[in-house]
Amino acid sequence: MSSSDDACDPDLLDFAFKQIRVRVLRTNVVLVLSVIMVAILVGAGSFSRRYRRHGSMIRLLFLGAYTMFLPLVSYVVSGVDKENCALPDGISECTDDGTRYLLVWPSLVQIVGANYCIATAPYDDQRRNINRTVQLLFGAIWTLFLVIQHFLGYSYDHIIVYWAVSMPCALSIAKILTKLYTYEKAWNSLELGGRNPRLIAGYMKQLNLSQRGDKHEIPLILMGEDKQKVKEGPGGFLFTDDSVHSTTLVTLERVTNMMSTDDSIFKRSEQPFEDLCLSFSLFKLLRLRFTSCPVADADQWSVPNFMSKLQHGNPQDILGLIGDELSFACDFYYSYLPVSYSTWWLPFLNVLFSFLVIAYCLAGGISLLVHEAYWIPTESQMTCTLTCGRDRGFGYILIVEVLTLFLGVPVLLSETWEIISYTCSNWTKVKLISYYVTKSSWQRSPLLQRLICCMLRFKCKILNNSYKMGQTSIMDTSMAIVIAVRRLLRLPDQMKYVKIPPQVNTAIVNTFRSSNYRVPPDIASLQRRQIGNNTLPAYSGTGTSDVILVWHIATCIFEIRHPQEPSTACAVNDRITASHLSRYCAYLLSSAPELLPDDKAWSKRLYKSVKKITKPLFSKSDGPMEFERLLQQLAESSNSNTELKNGVALGVQLVDETQDAEEGWRVLAGFWSDMVLYIAPSDNLGAHGEAIARGGELITILWAMLTHAGIISRPRTDNAV
Repeated sequence: MSSSDDACDPDLLDFAFKQIRVRVLRTNVVLVLSVIMVAILVGAGSFSRRYRRHGSMIRLLFLGAYTMFLPLVSYVVSGVDKENCALPDGISECTDDGTRYLLVWPSLVQIVGANYCIATAPYDDQRRNINRTVQLLFGAIWTLFLVIQHFLGYSYDHIIVYWAVSMPCALSIAKILTKLYTYEKAWNSLELGGRNPRLIAGYMKQLNLSQRGDKHEIPLILMGEDKQKVKEGPGGFLFTDDSVHSTTLVTLERVTNMMSTDDSIFKRSEQPFEDLCLSFSLFKLLRLRFTSCPVADADQWSVPNFMSKLQHGNPQDILGLIGDELSFACDFYYSYLPVSYSTWWLPFLNVLFSFLVIAYCLAGGISLLVHEAYWIPTESQMTCTLTCGRDRGFGYILIVEVLTLFLGVPVLLSETWEIISYTCSNWTKVKLISYYVTKSSWQRSPLLQRLICCMLRFKCKILNNSYKMGQTSIMDTSMAIVIAVRRLLRLPDQMKYVKIPPQVNTAIVNTFRSSNYRVPPDIASLQRRQIGNNTLPAYSGTGTSDVILVWHIATCIFEIRHPQEPSTACAVNDRITASHLSRYCAYLLSSAPELLPDDKAWSKRLYKSVKKITKPLFSKSDGPMEFERLLQQLAESSNSNTELKNGVALGVQLVDETQDAEEGWRVLAGFWSDMVLYIAPSDNLGAHGEAIARGGELITILWAMLTHAGIISRPRTDNAV
């Protein structure tokens, strides 16, 4: 046998071939994991707005996927161009046809990362933390270095290969640099930067609200601060006299006047853009509460424009207006889109980049599909030349191409979502309205008017607010197997999220109106409820949470005694209000105690202590329990727990002393409406900031509503936080 045949002896090369196969398999496994993680990044980023209530889990998935992806990218890219290093004996050279695909992957991941890497700040008037964006930039520069190094070492016959590898790298660097520039530009902007709260505070003082009174609406600022001359004063920034009346300063008054004209484009739309603009102006006022230092006096918080709406508006529209305001706040603090409006051309540039990425993905996907249709499907991923002169193939290039196609899909979706976000965002609508009001040339152009009308009509269901309220109960009839599974998975007490019923909104707003726009002065006064000729005694709790718990238990008992729907519409509304708000306050105790006045650890422990007693009673039954039997079991179990004992006593009193179910539901609806108004004012800005980040809570909506009504803190008690 010749030496050439010995060199190609399969027995001698068997170990070498195994090493090559392991290398190919390892690369493909990394690519599969990379596709999964990029899909998580895109999914978490795209659907985080609609499912913001689960924001903690989504952010955990996002950060975890990106953190795990970095070493995977390092492994894949660092292996590029090293196929011929430390080759086993019997193999003279290996060529990996998947190298050009591998070099594209890091750039595509950087593009996705640039879309969903958000810079936040601890306070509104402080710089955003751009460390993650800078890390993305370093990764993109490192990838560019690898691409250049590869092109210096290898040459391709088709220039399309150079374009295909270089294009995503250039786009990723461009997107990241644009993002960094945007953050810096926004910080220096009077319209969106850290100085805006001080400017708004100074402007409100200039308006001299104390002399205007609450009967007049004021020209709240919408846009245009960057184009004005300002001076710094002891109370913040102040407009010069000329700037206050400048035609480039867009106020709510100017927008309202424009919308009232017959030839206005806003007459052609069914959307209440006046309310949307008011929401945006209120958002700018709300920013004053999130600064590191107070920048407003107590008498500046009452907003006549909002008070007029509160006095005469529909309750649904009022809370919807506040919901839009919190949506602006959530976007501003936890997304990139708002800061890109610091300069008019930045949104267009970002959309252009997205179109280029989409075009690249489509062109690359089509070319890969054509290649797979007309080329040999058994083409090898890696080809090695043996020392005997023969070639041996390993793996299939089809696998790499298919995985690349799979990666292109989430990248394509990511960029499509970017375009949709810009097109359908309320930020875009407010910006267009501001431009239209200030530019007379736009008002005379039929083409621009039609274009703006189309833009204002664009909607996206995922971008729309769908505020829900958590619901849980201290007394449920969950089956034992369900409880066991939830305990095994370490899930919180069984709860659900429901859309806030209109009856709840109406009851809260009407209660606030009937109290002359004040909240109850103390926890005792809101408990004094009239039943016939008697007044319910106030439970003397040590805090607010134990009072909530006592009344929640009483509400549960009353609901068990009267499970049927009342006969009158008013009673039905009261029942819906009482049951939903009772379960919502129980949800706050169990899952969001930081939004309550008391210490959150104490509040949660209080809830768990009662839940520990009641859970065995209800877990034994998979259906409704007989009322008298339930009372007996609760009475036997409540001796060791003051809250449960008092709650049962109050529930029995409600059942016995009310003339009918209608009266009981009226009393409970009034109590719970007063209770949520009492606990809503708060100085705990961090808790409400977190609530805004996860999509907003009913209590946060009420907190913002009361802020604009001039109520920025609840009546002081010794246990308030």
